[in-house]
Amino acid sequence: MKKILFIVQLPPPIHGASLVNSYVVNNPFIRENFFCKVLPLQFANSVANIGKFSVRKILLTPVFTARLIWTLFIFRPTLVYYNFAPSGPAFYRDALYALIIKAFGIKLVLHLHGRGVAENSSKRRWKTWLYKQVFKNTFPICLAERLSSDFRNVHFGKYYVLTNAVPLQLNLPRKKDHSYPTFIFLSNLYKSKGILTFLESMKILKQSGIGFNALIVGNNGDFTIEEARKFINTNNLGDHISVMGPLYDSEKFDALCSADYFVFPSFYVNEAFPLTILEAMQCGLVTVSTFTGAIPDIIEDGRNGKLCGSTDPQDWADLLENMIDDPEAAKRMGETARRDFHEKYTFEIFDKNVFTIIHDILNKQ
Repeated sequence: MKKILFIVQLPPPIHGASLVNSYVVNNPFIRENFFCKVLPLQFANSVANIGKFSVRKILLTPVFTARLIWTLFIFRPTLVYYNFAPSGPAFYRDALYALIIKAFGIKLVLHLHGRGVAENSSKRRWKTWLYKQVFKNTFPICLAERLSSDFRNVHFGKYYVLTNAVPLQLNLPRKKDHSYPTFIFLSNLYKSKGILTFLESMKILKQSGIGFNALIVGNNGDFTIEEARKFINTNNLGDHISVMGPLYDSEKFDALCSADYFVFPSFYVNEAFPLTILEAMQCGLVTVSTFTGAIPDIIEDGRNGKLCGSTDPQDWADLLENMIDDPEAAKRMGETARRDFHEKYTFEIFDKNVFTIIHDILNKQ
């Protein structure tokens, strides 16, 4: 039986990449057909610490390096499946580990949950060289076809596309009837994810005399829960917006099913394939988001949601107001989104796709 070593971030902390990694390593098709071992990348101890430099991470690097080399010697995998950081400080750590793995002559899969290769590799010649050395003779996996353009300047071989998935919720609460439309922001609270745009657009809707309710679900990022509550109090939005903090599992889906619109104004430079959109689609919500990353591959403007290319809260408020004024169109988009989820983004589809990719790579000479 062939051996696979998974080098991945796993929860905690909980974020999109760590959740998808847990789905990959627990894939029943893989567990049944291969002998698997997991070497978890436990460098960040909180969501806010992800992607940031810290002394703790520096100290952990040689420890993990020793564990990696020892595991490669003892376990001798046929293939290493790596949750690879394409940019930021973590790239240099992951580049080191990728080069070590390739020195053992082991097939290497680079699962890219973000972007940044094209931008960073073009800044300096030595960076271009380093990226090419890392990606040479590897098998990258990206989350959508349009995201493959991010690394095609440094990788010239075979790559794969693996769209994300989220667990199917069998007992979703029934959608509630509302006196007013209800918006939800579901993400850790980062400015690049659009929390300020969301709050400012809600403020504008209130000033326009439009009735609505809104929920904010997520943990602290570079914008805190307390800062969100302060904004709400300062602008007399307490009767309209509830800040619920982080919610998980059934509580999260209860919140989603109590809303009508998922508003996600993300302009995060490395945004790739947000799981929160898939969760909202499963609940039949209308997603209102941006053209960032692979979002246009998930949300087709006017068909199963709406997309906005502006960072101006006034534009977002205008778009949301227009949607409120056409409830039949919103209902139609929500139903289409739910149907799209079941046709494209379930675990059944995801598990088969992961197994097909790994099987194909292992059978390549």
